[in-house]
Amino acid sequence: MIFEFSNVCGKYNNLNRLPCLLSIYDRLTQLGLKCNFLITGVPPGKQIAREGIIYSKWMPYREVLQHVSHTKCILEILEDRNNYSSLRTFEALVFGKKLITANAGILRDPFYSPSQILYIESAKDITKEFFETPVVNNYDIAALSPDAKLKEFLKLGRTKP
Repeated sequence: MIFEFSNVCGKYNNLNRLPCLLSIYDRLTQLGLKCNFLITGVPPGKQIAREGIIYSKWMPYREVLQHVSHTKCILEILEDRNNYSSLRTFEALVFGKKLITANAGILRDPFYSPSQILYIESAKDITKEFFETPVVNNYDIAALSPDAKLKEFLKLGRTKP
């Protein structure tokens, strides 16, 4: 499979997030940005076609990481507006990507940086300026988590995108 470059990518299980994802997609493309959204769990009759949205049943995580390695920014939209850092957050930190998230809790995290992480309440909060600053990834990610398994995952992630 050939992986094309994108400005923003993300992998989601629908879980009623489709309207939010489409709103964000429309905002990003209005700003002239290229998106690559991988969405599972949407019945064929409810899939709304957009260039850059791939509806699928399942994708191996290794393939998801290939999409991550070919993007500038990862979009994290949690189910029911939960407030926790998901795997998307750690992918952004480990692979040196920007992050757009609806997770308000990220504003209190030690790795939060407004030039690298954009907290949004709605699609209108996304600005072109966020994408114009370079990513400066100077965090010791493994030191932020006391969980040894996560630390091991992060070490692997740095060597095998």
